[in-house]
Amino acid sequence: MPDDSKVSLIRILMANSYPTHIPASQIAVKQLNSSVPVTVEKDFLQAAQLRFRCSHPYINSFLGIVLGSPMMMVCELANRGNFKRYIQENAQGITLRHQITWMKQIVKAMAYLETLSIVHRDLATRNIVLSSLGHVQIIHFSLACTLEPKTDHYIAKKHGKWPIKWLALECLLLGRFSFKVWS
Repeated sequence: MPDDSKVSLIRILMANSYPTHIPASQIAVKQLNSSVPVTVEKDFLQAAQLRFRCSHPYINSFLGIVLGSPMMMVCELANRGNFKRYIQENAQGITLRHQITWMKQIVKAMAYLETLSIVHRDLATRNIVLSSLGHVQIIHFSLACTLEPKTDHYIAKKHGKWPIKWLALECLLLGRFSFKVWS
């Protein structure tokens, strides 16, 4: 968690520039380690830029970024937390109705990203949060990318830290990512 001066800065930013429907007590802060390489900082800023373009009920709200050392991304707090952990801890209480609701919401969020030409590239339960029992949101855009105009896929220029277990063969073998295959 950032120090008090940065929390005050975040509250000021929210009070002056961001939606008022989210009180300061309902924010989450993702903080970069101050000793990360410049490439990681660039990726962090790119993820922030992509999230800034998104405004959808099933994509976690991006509220802003605090530049400096360390860099911080400010987002809406999801009250129920990590989706993967919730599923693991509450498997017996999850109904078919919950599962269908969550699937529909995730598909709507991914379809919305497609309208923005954004390929998430890391859709997995660890990158989804629960804002309430009936409401999931996609987070974590560090592997996301924007497609060039008039293209339906993205070709990775180099292999990076990819979620190997969840990737389709076309992604693994060709470095080709599209809207046709979600991990």
